[in-house]
Amino acid sequence: MAILTGVGLATFAKGKKGTPYVYGAKGADGKLTQTRVNLLAKAYPNIFTTTYLNKIKKKALVGKTCCDCSGLISWYTGKPLGSSQLYANAYARLPISHWKNFAVGTVLWKQGHVGVYLGDGLVAEERGINYGCIISKIGDVKWKYGLTFTWINYDIQTPVKTEEITYKGSNPYKEPTAILRKG
Repeated sequence: MAILTGVGLATFAKGKKGTPYVYGAKGADGKLTQTRVNLLAKAYPNIFTTTYLNKIKKKALVGKTCCDCSGLISWYTGKPLGSSQLYANAYARLPISHWKNFAVGTVLWKQGHVGVYLGDGLVAEERGINYGCIISKIGDVKWKYGLTFTWINYDIQTPVKTEEITYKGSNPYKEPTAILRKG
């Protein structure tokens, strides 16, 4: 298995700019099928409303490789974790006020959403069905933490003070037990 790095994650995420967003889609799954859309709609009826399904149809997303915000990260890492599981599995949670000291590839987190810090105040994120994967400024979203993981190697230039960091305790979230796969 290849060594995962923060720079590798950032480069990967930046290269996915323009990838369409569909909630629950994981880019590594390949092209979105109608069967997959039907499974996601059944699993997430509050998200896959008639309006949402019409956007998928209007944008002709079936047949395209699509992704959601956590899927962008799992596409690179091979770890199928949602935003809550990423938060729970983070080795260190860095306060967003120290973003200027974040290593490239730090995962930015707020409840229900994640992105990848690219450096220089820029973020790669799958913003939603109306946007897809975009490059935004760190101040465009009210991020709460930068997350780092033991399974990613980071090039840390200026460490955040240890007393400012929250380290991983016990995981209150279950690991995924079932992953929706193509039909």
